[in-house]
Amino acid sequence: MNELKKKNADLRRASNRQRIIFIETDIETAMTFLQLADTELGMGNMERVTRLVGSARTAYETTGKFLARVLDPEDRQKLREKLVRLEEAIRDVEHRMGSR
Repeated sequence: MNELKKKNADLRRASNRQRIIFIETDIETAMTFLQLADTELGMGNMERVTRLVGSARTAYETTGKFLARVLDPEDRQKLREKLVRLEEAIRDVEHRMGSR
């Protein structure tokens, strides 16, 4: 039975690690969308900007749902901080969109 508990704990840790990697990747991808949106904003391509910001917002919302399932409080806090920076970046681009 101890072997089964150990294997279960190992799988739980591996699953948590994959969840963290997924969240980090999604946040990085969303930030890339916002960088592209910034470039498109400079060129006046508002339709493309709107799509890119929408994609970043979707990534933000998706990662927020997975964040609560991160087991380690320290990892969860680091990810929460990255998520806050993402939200701030989204709002910044949205604000600049509104001023055009």
